[in-house]
Amino acid sequence: MGSDDSAVTRAIVAELDNYDIWVAHNGAKFDVPFLRTRLLKYNLQTLPNKKLIDLHNLAQALSAYRTLMAVGLAPFCPQLSYFAEPFIKQTHNQWLEADLLWVATADALL
Repeated sequence: MGSDDSAVTRAIVAELDNYDIWVAHNGAKFDVPFLRTRLLKYNLQTLPNKKLIDLHNLAQALSAYRTLMAVGLAPFCPQLSYFAEPFIKQTHNQWLEADLLWVATADALL
């Protein structure tokens, strides 16, 4: 028989309720579903819906961006240049060139 972690679950949810935005690593696929399951198990109040910033998703996006940059497909993801700049060393002119190419491509499609 498992232990009763309802008090811990209640305490975690009470603490999380103090914040408008949650930041987690893999929170969307593990932490939030796990907490919701525990709340259901103990018939406790549901987890409030809050903005979740999942750093796992950002890490995946940056990895994909690096891969696209490496094969010359930067124009397909200029919106990530702000986040990627500290990790991928490019000059301002290189970022601008990629972003302007993206704008030109998008304008041509419209």
